[in-house]
Amino acid sequence: SGFTPGKNYTFSLRAFDEAGNMGIMSNSPSVKSGIDTTPPANITDLTAEPGPDHGSIFLNWTAPGDDGMTGSVDHYLVKYSTMPIPNQVSFDFIERNLILTLPGSLGAGGVESHVIPNLPEGDLLYFSIIGVDTAGNSGAVSNNPTSYVRNDITAPGTVSDLIASLGTNHGE
Repeated sequence: SGFTPGKNYTFSLRAFDEAGNMGIMSNSPSVKSGIDTTPPANITDLTAEPGPDHGSIFLNWTAPGDDGMTGSVDHYLVKYSTMPIPNQVSFDFIERNLILTLPGSLGAGGVESHVIPNLPEGDLLYFSIIGVDTAGNSGAVSNNPTSYVRNDITAPGTVSDLIASLGTNHGE
């Protein structure tokens, strides 16, 4: 742990006895630290439902790990579209609808959730998410749930200070 991936490291050892006598330096083998090629696990349980405020959606999913289902992802990429997002090509194509990059906050198996604001009210949208680890490996595109974006359903306030009076001209 703590080694830079892909970098060569050389190790050697020198022994000391109880009297403080120093032995000869050992051989010095070199080793290249491993490169992380294991992507995060795929998110397969993404859900989407109208959020608490107009123009919002509530997303919920089980966190994958940095390497499969071990550790924590570095971040998530969340996208939406008015059309299905069935695969990586579709996910990559909809760059303009990148909602946000969320930091990975929980370890593998934790329940992540997020409210996405400022979406087009009343539209039926498809959502997808991928987890990305610190080495830049990404999981596959998640399942593709849909939800209508919450409309503004709050009625205007009641007018309580209306005043009527007679005008000075005929018909007023």
